Amino acid sequence: MIQDISIENFRCFDKTEIKGFSRMNLITGKNNSGKTCLLEALYFAISENDKETIKIREIEFKELDKNQKNPLLFNEKDNKISFSIKFITDDNELKFVEKLYQFDDFWSWLSSENIINKRNLNLILDKDRQIPQRKNLVKLIDDAKINGYYEQILDAIQCIDEEILDITTYASYPNDLFIKKKGNSSYLTLSSFGDAMQKILRYISVFPLNGELFFYNSLGFLLIDEIENGIHYTAQKEVWQMLFKLCQHYNVQLFATTHSREMITAFEEVCEEFEGEGAYFEMARHAKTNQIIGIKHEIATLEYELETNTAIRGE
Repeated sequence: MIQDISIENFRCFDKTEIKGFSRMNLITGKNNSGKTCLLEALYFAISENDKETIKIREIEFKELDKNQKNPLLFNEKDNKISFSIKFITDDNELKFVEKLYQFDDFWSWLSSENIINKRNLNLILDKDRQIPQRKNLVKLIDDAKINGYYEQILDAIQCIDEEILDITTYASYPNDLFIKKKGNSSYLTLSSFGDAMQKILRYISVFPLNGELFFYNSLGFLLIDEIENGIHYTAQKEVWQMLFKLCQHYNVQLFATTHSREMITAFEEVCEEFEGEGAYFEMARHAKTNQIIGIKHEIATLEYELETNTAIRGE
């Protein structure tokens, strides 16, 4: 599991070190404080699909002016980016990963064809589409049944709600997903289960069900930007409970950002149920150096900080 990360000369980071990550990490802070860039740094640091990584904001670099600033560098005078990550294995052993990118000619590097996709990592940045259309979830279930990993999806759903017996699709209803629960003779539509179930199916679709999620020593990673989007505040605690269970079950480490005080409150409440599994960070700028820093708040004091409005909510 990633415990610490050091970032140098990447995006908005000059030199930043953040320590103390846990399995479930919620990151907040004011606008332009580096929340999304931290997810990008994690993505860039542990993915080997370099060429796709630099397009994580859907930027088509081939269409840009080659005389413009390298969009990855904080300071172009130093044309390299470096990352250092400290992992703690399941056996409590420490491992360190160093990654250095040297951009003597960024545009030549970008246009090269020799970059090999060795690993896959899931970063959810489609902020306004995190609950997919139902027809996309229909395709998820159909693909799972065709390719032989439907039982893993059902297992993930039952990890959340053990009363769910089956998830199916029907050709007569191509845009609807149907779920059957214990005690019911008929199937109910997915919409009957509310925002939380729809949202969690979105995340299940990128969990290691079919071997496509990036792993480091059997650990998976899921990075979610603005996790509150698409979830009614009344369902936020339930979504966190589901994610905690899934990440424990599949040995996945989650990093998510939020602007929402309600989402932070829900996270804090669920952390009490899963002791030691959650960590909360505030991104800010140092008063003297103006460099971005990541401040870890203790979960034990987070409730008080929220009540007294001393915890940043990103507004």
